[in-house]
Amino acid sequence: MKRTAVALSLLLAACGSAGDDSESNLSVAVPEASPTSEPVTEPAETPAPEPSPMETPAATGALTAIPVEWQGVWAGRDGCARSATMRLSVVPDRLVFYEAEGVASEIERRAPREIALKLAMSGEGEAWERRAVLTLSEDGERLTRAEAGMDAVTYTRCAA
Repeated sequence: MKRTAVALSLLLAACGSAGDDSESNLSVAVPEASPTSEPVTEPAETPAPEPSPMETPAATGALTAIPVEWQGVWAGRDGCARSATMRLSVVPDRLVFYEAEGVASEIERRAPREIALKLAMSGEGEAWERRAVLTLSEDGERLTRAEAGMDAVTYTRCAA
């Protein structure tokens, strides 16, 4: 506060005419701080909030686990119930379907909202290999699974 008053006073003093040397142009009244007043502190700058992982461009390349943004329970057309045949659970190392599961042997981030998986599938006494691409919507509430030879399936995130 005191610095501001001094700076304003200096600016006002500089505004006088150049040829006027009167005492009124040279004297500046600066208010004195009262001994009982608290020192004025400038508010601390608040740091900018950290962007969420999905707001920042992610590096592409091999991953050791399915990213947390993709993990959770996802509903197909028939809802979130455990008995729903279109339900999908995504955990760090696998996709779990109604009657099968696929353990991820390769995980690659292709774009900030897209990962590709090589899955060792098993279910109903059989085993096979499948590749899938999972794309997460901008709001993180929809997941699309695409596989060669199949129509893409879009799931909706189930409440935790």
